Amino acid sequence: MALFKNNYNKPGPGVPKNAPKKKGFARFFEIFGRDSGNLVKLNLLVFVCELPSVIAFIVAIMGFLSGQGQWFMLFLLLALVLSFPVGPARTAEAYILTKMLRDDPGFAWHDFKAKFKENFKTSLVPGLIFSAVTGSQILAGLYFFLMGAQIHFVWVAVYIVSVLLFSMAAPYFFVQAAYLDLKTGPMLKNSLFLAMGYMPRSFAGAIINLLLMLGQGVLIFLVFPPAIILPVLLGRILPSLINTMWAWPQIDKTFTIDKTLKKREADRLDEQMGTPGEATQMVEQAVGETVAAIAEDPAPGHTEVPEQDE
Repeated sequence: MALFKNNYNKPGPGVPKNAPKKKGFARFFEIFGRDSGNLVKLNLLVFVCELPSVIAFIVAIMGFLSGQGQWFMLFLLLALVLSFPVGPARTAEAYILTKMLRDDPGFAWHDFKAKFKENFKTSLVPGLIFSAVTGSQILAGLYFFLMGAQIHFVWVAVYIVSVLLFSMAAPYFFVQAAYLDLKTGPMLKNSLFLAMGYMPRSFAGAIINLLLMLGQGVLIFLVFPPAIILPVLLGRILPSLINTMWAWPQIDKTFTIDKTLKKREADRLDEQMGTPGEATQMVEQAVGETVAAIAEDPAPGHTEVPEQDE
């Protein structure tokens, strides 16, 4: 079992000089390979938070299809009430995913629990709105499917546009909720402006997300019950990771979140060391020494690990 017997003291090939950060699919698979354990944990945490509401909503749909109007309305209302953890869970999810994108190490359970508590009040109402809109769109889609040709194409077009617009704006909202101290109204406005301002990226992210969710639903329908394990392990988190990868660069560019967080960390270290600016100077000095050492490295493309004296 070589996996558990690796010799981490053996010098490796080193880090390539000026290696650029990966993008697109390469970046996705890099994060997936590096953080797969935390992704599964995060998926389970969000899944547990949303499961009661999902079960009640499924029962409501069954009541709708069987013509039991009273059960439909009762369980539809129950599904909305049980969706109270959705907003805080989505906010915590966005926070952990953006930490992965920022290459900031963390622990899924600890970070999720802390962010869930921190944003519970501010994310509660947006989560209920998110659940209500999502449920309404699912019910409308089901109604259009059952009615078929009897529905005018204008209403179908309005429905498609609303689904796309909602899918484009939602990722921006929960990332803002994770980092910015704003009320619901300004965050909704910012989400719409960002979705429209970065239309190609937002549209592509929404299409990929919808296709993944639709494909997952079809797979579960065709291969039930074995395929139910898919949403339990990774089915929820993979579309969210892709959406966050599309949304994060624009939000960070607009609000300079990453730069602000790094400055706060440097200020915190300065305060602990008791000398203003000392931590920043130490970081700059370490970077300068590393650059100088790389420049003197005779072997191109990597840095060597010096042998230790016995």
